[in-house]
Amino acid sequence: MIDHKIPQTQLWKEEYEILSGVAASVPDGGTIVEIGTADGGSAWLMHRAVEGRRIQIYTVDVSPSREALATLEGTGVISIAQPSRAFAETWGLSSAPPIDFLFIDGDHTLDGVVGDWNAWAPFLRPGGTVAIHDFDPVERGGIVHLAIRVAVETILAHGFMLHFHHKYKLAYGILEAPRTASLSANACAHTLKAIGRHIVGIRDANHSHASVVADPRLVLLLDHILHADGTLAAIPVDRVCNPGTQYIASPHPGGESPESLRKRGVPEENITVLDSLTLCYLLAHAVKADYARLRADTGARNEFIFWAEILSMFEHAFGPFLFPDDVCEHHETSIRQLSRLIAGEQTRLTMLARILRTFVDWTP
Repeated sequence: MIDHKIPQTQLWKEEYEILSGVAASVPDGGTIVEIGTADGGSAWLMHRAVEGRRIQIYTVDVSPSREALATLEGTGVISIAQPSRAFAETWGLSSAPPIDFLFIDGDHTLDGVVGDWNAWAPFLRPGGTVAIHDFDPVERGGIVHLAIRVAVETILAHGFMLHFHHKYKLAYGILEAPRTASLSANACAHTLKAIGRHIVGIRDANHSHASVVADPRLVLLLDHILHADGTLAAIPVDRVCNPGTQYIASPHPGGESPESLRKRGVPEENITVLDSLTLCYLLAHAVKADYARLRADTGARNEFIFWAEILSMFEHAFGPFLFPDDVCEHHETSIRQLSRLIAGEQTRLTMLARILRTFVDWTP
C-alpha cells in the first residue's frame, strides 16, 4: 500500500497505486521519463516504487516549481528545466539509454500532447510502457480534456498501443514499434470528426419509447434535447429485462453503466450511451432551438440564464462554433490549427457544463 502522506500531485488518490505499479514493473537498471513535473509528487511516487533498484528517473518541465525541487531533493530523480521537445532533441543526440516507461502529463493542448508523443515515443524501448494522464473517465467522455481524448483515441485507432488499460484518468499500454508510432494532424482530425459524427447521430436519431436508466432530473432534460416526442420511459436497472428494447444509459450518479446493460443481455446496437461530453453538445443544440422551455424547466433559472448569455457572448466574439456538425471538412489542417479549434471547444464545453449542472445533481 502507498503511504498517503505524499507530496502534492495532479493524480487522483486512486491512481497512486496504478502509477507506482507501472513504475515498479520497469526492469532493474531501466529508465523512466516523466513529461510534466508539476509539484514533483508523481516523480516522488515513482521513485518510492523503484527505490534501490538502479532505475533512473528523469522529470521534465519548462519551469519546475520550488516545491518540486524540494520534494525531489535527495531522491536521485533528475529534474530537467527545459521544454520537453527541446530536451528530446538533446536526448536523441546523446548516448541515452532506451526508455522503459514514458509518462506524459505535460501540456494538455493537442499541440502539446501530440508534440510530446511524437518527440518522445521513438525513444521508448520496443515493448516499453507509455502512460498518458488526464484521459477522462468514461462518464465524462473528454469534457474536461478533449485534446487528450482525441490523441489517445487516435493512438488506439492506429494500433500503436497494445494491452491498453484505462483506469480513472490514466491510459497506458505497451508500444511494440515505438519508432513508427507517429501521430499526424489528419489522423487526429479524423478522430475528432468521428466523435462529432457520433454525437450528431445521437442528436438526430429517433429515440421514441426508449427506456432510460438515469436519474429523474436527467430524464426530464432528455425530453428536451432528444427526439422522443415525450415517450421516454425512466426505469430502474432491475427492470432491464428486454434485450429488444432501446436503452439509454447514463454512467453518472443515479444512472447505469453500459457494461451493466450488456451483462443483462442487451446488445450493443440497442444501447445509447450519454456521457457528459455528448450531453453538453446535445444541450448546446437545444439551447438554440428550445431556449424558453429549457429556461422554464431548469432547477437553477438564474444560473442557467447567466451561463447561456456568457456562451452567447463567447460565440459572438469568436464566431459560430461548427462542432459537432462540421470539423475541418473542406481543407487540410495542421496540428496547431486543430489544437486551437479544440481549445476553443474546451472553453465552450466549460460553459455548457455549467448549464448542464443546472439540470442534474452531479458534476459533469
